[in-house]
Amino acid sequence: MSEEKIYHRLTPRPVYDIGRVEAWLEGLAEEGLFLTSDGFFCGFGSFVKREPAKVRYRFIYSGKAWDERPEDGLTEIMNESGWEFVASRGKFDIFMSRDENAVEPNTDPELEAITFKKLKNDTYGRIIYVIAMSILYPFFRHGFTPVMSIVMLGTPTWILLAVLMLTFYVNMIAEAVFYAKAYRNLKKGKEGYRRYYKKKKFDYTKYMHFVDATLVIVFFLILLISWKRDSESEVSYEDYKGDIPFATFDELVGGKFTDDLFMKVKSKSDILAPQIVEINSNGYVIMPDGQIVNFGLYVNYIEAKNNKIAMMIAKEYENYDKRRGLGHYEKLPSPDICADYISVYSNVFPTIIMVKDNIMVRAYYYAHSGDSDYLSIEDFSRAMYDSLG
Repeated sequence: MSEEKIYHRLTPRPVYDIGRVEAWLEGLAEEGLFLTSDGFFCGFGSFVKREPAKVRYRFIYSGKAWDERPEDGLTEIMNESGWEFVASRGKFDIFMSRDENAVEPNTDPELEAITFKKLKNDTYGRIIYVIAMSILYPFFRHGFTPVMSIVMLGTPTWILLAVLMLTFYVNMIAEAVFYAKAYRNLKKGKEGYRRYYKKKKFDYTKYMHFVDATLVIVFFLILLISWKRDSESEVSYEDYKGDIPFATFDELVGGKFTDDLFMKVKSKSDILAPQIVEINSNGYVIMPDGQIVNFGLYVNYIEAKNNKIAMMIAKEYENYDKRRGLGHYEKLPSPDICADYISVYSNVFPTIIMVKDNIMVRAYYYAHSGDSDYLSIEDFSRAMYDSLG
C-alpha cells in the first residue's frame, strides 16, 4: 500500500497569532486539507487530502516542553468532549473537532487570561535573556566596542547581523504586545485573540518566512566566505607577497632568527579600514654580539578611512584589553612621541596602542635575554612609530 501523499502549505504570519492560525486551518479543511500529526516545521504545515468538511481547530496551552505530546488525561477528556488530538506546536496542543455541537474547550475568559499572562511573561523573560546575552554580557565582558567589532567582523557581515538581531527583537516585542493585549481584553470579558482569516490571492505574510530564511542563509554565507578568506589570508612570513607597513623583528632587535621561527601574517580589508595587517611571531634571535634573545611580537595594524575611525578603534581596543586583563592591566608612562594618540600599558606583556593620522597600531611583545629584558618599551614605541607611513 502506497504512502499517503503529504501536502505542505506556508503558515500565515505572525505565528503567535494562534486565533488567526486556527481560522486558517479551518479554511483549509473546507478545501479538503487536514493537518497531520507532523504539524508544523520551518514555517510549513503538513496536510493530507480528505473529504472537505467544516471543522474547528483549537490551540490549547499546555506549558510543557517543546512539541511533547499532551498528557493522557487531557487527551481522554478532550476525546470525551468531541475533540481529537492532532499535533503539538511549541507549548500548545492542537485539537480538532468535526462535531459542530462539541463544547468549546476555551470558554472561561478568566482561565484564558491566565494562559495569556503566562505567555506574556514567558516572552518578556525571553526578551530579557536575549538582550542580556547579546548586548549586556558582551558590553560588561569586553566593553563598548562597536567600531572595532564592525571592522574585525567585516562591515557587510555586521550590518546583516544587526538586521537579523533587530528583526528578532522586533518580533519578540510584537509577540509580547499581542499577548498583553489579549490578556487585557480577556480580563475585560472581551474576545481575547480569535479573528477571522480571510483567504487572499496573495498573502504576503506567509512569504515573510522566505525573507527570514533568506536573511539567515545570506548571513551564514557571508560569514563562511569571510572565515574562508581569513583562513586563506594567513600565510607564513616567507610566503607573504605584500609589504609590511610597520616595524618587525628586523627593525626592533636586529639579529637573525634561528630555524624554529614561527611567524604568520594575515591581511584583509574592509569598507571602514582599507588595509588590515596582523603579524604573530615568536622565536629565538641570535644577536651580532652573540646573545640569544627570546623574542615574540604581535601587531595589529589598521589603516582606517580617517583619523576619527582610527582613534575610536584605538580607544575601544584599550578598553577591551583593560576588561580582558583580569587584574593584569597596568598603565605605564607614555614616551614623548608626537602621535595623535598613544597609550602604553602592561597586560601580561608590554603593550602599546598608537594612532598616527589614519593609522592605528596595537602591538605587544617580549624580548628576554637571560634574566633581563632586551628591548625597553620606550625603544619599542619609538621604533614602531618611526616605521609608520
